Amino acid sequence: MLALADDNLTKAEAAYWLLRNGLGEWKQYNVAAELKQRAIYDPSTITAVPVTVPAPAGKAKYSVNDVLALEGDVTRGKAAMMRCIMCHQVGEPTPAGPDYGPNLKGWGIGQPADVIARSIIEPSADIAHGYGGSILKLKKGGEIHGVLVNHSDPYIIKSTGGQTQMIPRNQVEGNPQALRRSLMLSADQLGLSAQDVADIVAYMKQWQ
Repeated sequence: MLALADDNLTKAEAAYWLLRNGLGEWKQYNVAAELKQRAIYDPSTITAVPVTVPAPAGKAKYSVNDVLALEGDVTRGKAAMMRCIMCHQVGEPTPAGPDYGPNLKGWGIGQPADVIARSIIEPSADIAHGYGGSILKLKKGGEIHGVLVNHSDPYIIKSTGGQTQMIPRNQVEGNPQALRRSLMLSADQLGLSAQDVADIVAYMKQWQ
């Protein structure tokens, strides 16, 4: 578990179990000292880094119907999806990217085209279960937006790009707050045109 906590891809989940059980059934292994020695968690040296997700600037430039009126291209859609690699595992045959947003492989096959398009154009319209965003307001100023893995001291939060931070409770102002919008950037924010979205929809409809 300590080895997994050294890997950024599994750091959040591994650290959660180490911190959860470190003072209980795993106390004999001196987990706190190991975490400190490996520079995984030492509250005296942690400096929280603000990470925020900007809100969309106004209404989307095009609608779901605009996208559905276009013919999508699977090959172009596969290439366009690489813009999603900061938050999702994408690509074939072995998807690359962080374990941060939902795994999209196979998801689009059973979804209507309008549902896929809307999830890209208006990501806050339907947020996947377990991926609701939280806000940690830092006492030194700034905020961290992300998925909260551990809700007690220390807070463990995963942000854009899969960046994981363990934040001591005494560095946070008040309690965590709900972000109340998606952590995912909209199509406009990603610079995707209506044709790009149509291409992605075509690709996702056959990506198994």
